[in-house]
Amino acid sequence: MEHGITLQQRVNEGLGQVLRNVPLLFRNFAPEDLRDFLRLGHAQLYKPDEVIIDEASTELDTAFLIVQGNASVWKDDLHLATIGVGDILGETFLFNKMGRTASVSATDEVIALKFRRSEVLDFFRKKPERLFKLFTINIVEIQQRRISSMNAKMIQLQKRLMNREGVE
Repeated sequence: MEHGITLQQRVNEGLGQVLRNVPLLFRNFAPEDLRDFLRLGHAQLYKPDEVIIDEASTELDTAFLIVQGNASVWKDDLHLATIGVGDILGETFLFNKMGRTASVSATDEVIALKFRRSEVLDFFRKKPERLFKLFTINIVEIQQRRISSMNAKMIQLQKRLMNREGVE
């Protein structure tokens, strides 16, 4: 680690930033439930351009929370988005077994917490059912926001294509 700072110290520093602006996935979690959930994460360090999620991978039972750095989301060699601290990757990992929808690679050095389906399900089994309901409602809202964003991008693209065809 650089300058004698351990990975865990860097994770803790990044989590401080995440906790100041709680990600939507954890909205309405009690602080102690959020802290307990975050402890499930396994710290991962990714170098620039290293793949975090490969859409072709068969590993579908994991999700990631970025605690430091930025990453790029790719599909068919097209850059779809840049994501950063507090963003969740693969949030449907508890339910989805159909495959990843895109690949994600580190833009700069990224530290992420990796969550495993079995550990997260065990966590929720030990908590009140209300917490799991909050989690799933938050996942649905994240998905709805992503769909709305994709729709807006498709409309912009369609308008540009129509304008282009009208010019020719």
